[in-house]
Amino acid sequence: MEDEADIFRFGNTLVEVSAGGSVQRMRRREANLNNLFARAMKGDSRAAIYLERRWAAHDVQRAELLLKLTQLETRWYINATPGEEVPFEVETFIRAARATLGLDDTPEAEVEAQARRQDFEQAMRERTEAKAKAKEKKEK
Repeated sequence: MEDEADIFRFGNTLVEVSAGGSVQRMRRREANLNNLFARAMKGDSRAAIYLERRWAAHDVQRAELLLKLTQLETRWYINATPGEEVPFEVETFIRAARATLGLDDTPEAEVEAQARRQDFEQAMRERTEAKAKAKEKKEK
């Protein structure tokens, strides 16, 4: 049985690869992927089929992550109970998922994220005020 640390080390070992007349240093995994891409572009149908399957699986994973992200953002940013704080683990997951999906990788996206947070805070203030008014009205 192979040791996971050995696989990791092997894949991340730096190798010298000749590309376009120059020698480049890259991780073994990168070199392997570059070779696979080159073979697919040159018409190797097995390489192309393999890449298509990998891309399809990747698309499914991204869709699943986006669904989970949407559920969490809806639960914690839109439907949260007034005064309820987002758990650290949930906030960490949301940030990591948005980064993985490339949703917050531009200055514009960060501005949008800040606007969403401000909208959320405003909605929470309005809910708190509405509940306080309803409670006050009920007590009278």
